[in-house]
Amino acid sequence: MIPPAALRARREGVGDVYVQMAPSSDDRVASPRLLHELSVLLCALAVAGCAEEEPPPAPPPAQVSFVTVEPRAVTLTQNLPGRVSAYRTAEVRARTSGVVLRRAFTGGERVQAGQLLYEIDPAPLQAVTDRAEAAVQSAEAAAALASSEAERNRRLYAMGAISRSMFENVVTQERAAQAQVESARAALREARVDLGYATVTSPIDGVVGLPLVTEGALVGQGEPTLMALVQEIDQVYVDLQLPAQALSSMRAAGIGDGHPITIQTGEIGAPTVAGQLLFSDISVDRDTGEVTLRALVDNEPPLLLPGQYVRAVVPSSKRDEALMVPQQAVQRDPAGQAQLVLLDETGGAERRSVVAGAVVDGWTLIEEGLSAGEKVVVEGQDKLRPGVPIHATPWEPPSAHGPAVATVEP
Repeated sequence: MIPPAALRARREGVGDVYVQMAPSSDDRVASPRLLHELSVLLCALAVAGCAEEEPPPAPPPAQVSFVTVEPRAVTLTQNLPGRVSAYRTAEVRARTSGVVLRRAFTGGERVQAGQLLYEIDPAPLQAVTDRAEAAVQSAEAAAALASSEAERNRRLYAMGAISRSMFENVVTQERAAQAQVESARAALREARVDLGYATVTSPIDGVVGLPLVTEGALVGQGEPTLMALVQEIDQVYVDLQLPAQALSSMRAAGIGDGHPITIQTGEIGAPTVAGQLLFSDISVDRDTGEVTLRALVDNEPPLLLPGQYVRAVVPSSKRDEALMVPQQAVQRDPAGQAQLVLLDETGGAERRSVVAGAVVDGWTLIEEGLSAGEKVVVEGQDKLRPGVPIHATPWEPPSAHGPAVATVEP
């Protein structure tokens, strides 16, 4: 029989195990089984202590990509609001009075100069023309008679058969008759012009708008009636509003008449058209402090319509040594301040506040806080932690070239 024994085990620290045997009534009769159990317990405690002493594995290095900042020449641009106007606009009005008999167009189609648009009742005008023609014939007959009489009196005066006053009176009548002929002919020409106005045609090539009068309308009473609007839109003007102080920067950068610009025809993704600056207004609007820039735009096919609101990308200034970074490299602190993460020479990283400027095609212009040759983290900023090693690789941009133009919103 194994004598009762008390076993107490206590760990203090790591790997230190102490076992005490309570006094037994007979220490000489210890059981072999008890000794085996004690040895197993001591080995388990020793193994557990060794496992806890192993240090945790080192964290993997943070994978980041970077760009080395290099200065490059860029042209800064600005988006300006503008309105489209037709290259030429013709208001088709009734230049003679009468009733509209026929309309020869529907609206919205292209017309050529001289093409018929309306026909006004020509009957009253034809009657006036006929009367004018009769007046011409009558005047010509009277002039012929006066001329014959003057010729006969001229021979009589040469022979001394009539007095000088009588001769001068006959010559005056001849001249008056010739004047009546000219007056009648002028009236005939006027009547024929009015008769021609009964046929209303387009004065220019262009697109005709909706008809403003219909058949049966009485036009030309008191004032010329507007009947249709024809606009040439193969080329259009775009009038842009620019702050006056920005005009000086443009001129200093050599941006002026003839410089190319881009017109955005709609929302993002809509087609764009190219144009060129023509001139700037010479006066500043007193209410807005802006000047007007006019651009000429080729509009074939017609993407721009007169009166349409557009935005134009207009060059504003040039930078010979601009520092540009990918847009995703720029972060913001809670106060909205732009920040960059830069790699130092020891392989570490630092966060720096900068002044960010224009953005174009995913690149941001850094105005202050950055120098050429520095390495800016583009991707993986969120993986950086104190004490975590960094594995940095060059960032591969979507295109091989950096930005050439930067855009600034007004």
